[in-house]
Amino acid sequence: MPYDSLRPYLDRLEKENLVRWIDREVDKDWEISAIGRMIFRGMPEERRYGFGFRNIKNYPRGRVVSGVIAASTRMMSVALECDSTPAAIHERTIRGLSNPVEPVIVSTGPCKEVIHTGSAVDLNKLPVPTWTPEKDAGPYLTPLWVTKDPDNGVRNIGIRRGQVKGPTKTAFCSAPPIAAAPFITPSGKRAEKPCPPRVISAPTRCIIWLHQVVTDSTSWPLREESAARRSSW
Repeated sequence: MPYDSLRPYLDRLEKENLVRWIDREVDKDWEISAIGRMIFRGMPEERRYGFGFRNIKNYPRGRVVSGVIAASTRMMSVALECDSTPAAIHERTIRGLSNPVEPVIVSTGPCKEVIHTGSAVDLNKLPVPTWTPEKDAGPYLTPLWVTKDPDNGVRNIGIRRGQVKGPTKTAFCSAPPIAAAPFITPSGKRAEKPCPPRVISAPTRCIIWLHQVVTDSTSWPLREESAARRSSW
C-alpha cells in the first residue's frame, strides 16, 4: 500500500498543494465548518483543496483536517495513485472490488501505542467540530465505525455520524438499508447479542473511498478493508 496511515497521505497532499494548514486560532464549534462551506460552495471543483487546523481554541494539542479525501478528481487520483481521470479512478476502484485481498490480523499496532481506560477516557478532550452551527444538536464525530455480525463474524465498515453526548458516550447513526443496521437494529434472536463497535478516526484514504462504493445489497458481504487493500496496489 502506498500510504501506511493518514499522515504520509497528508504529506503527499501538501506537496501537491492539495491541503493547506491554518495556524490562526479557530473555534471548533463554528469556524471550521464555515471555512469548509466557503471552499466547497465558492470554488470550482478543480481548484478545491483540503485544509487543516493546528491552533484550535481551548485545545492546545488538537489538530483537525477536513476535505482531504475527495475534494476534487485530482485529490482522488492522488489517494488512489492513478491518473487524474474518471476512467482511471473507476478502473482502480473496480480492481479492488473484483479482487479483494483479505487483511492480516495482528495482535498490536501503532493505534495501541497510547491507551486510555476507565476515568481517563474523555471524548470531550478531542476537538470534535460542530458541523452545522445552531442546527446540529452538538459536536459530531464522522469516523469509520467497524461492526461485526454477532452470528457469523462478518465485519462492516461505514462512515457514521456519532454525536458526542458525554465523556464516554456517543450516538450511532445507522438504519436500513445501510449494511451495519442489521447488526445493531435486529429483531428476534439477534437482538439479544451484543455488537460492540470500533471507531477509526484517522483511517487510510482507500477504506474511506471504498466505503462509498460498497453500500448496496449486491456487494454484501464484501468487506471494505479487503477491497481497499487491492485498490491500493
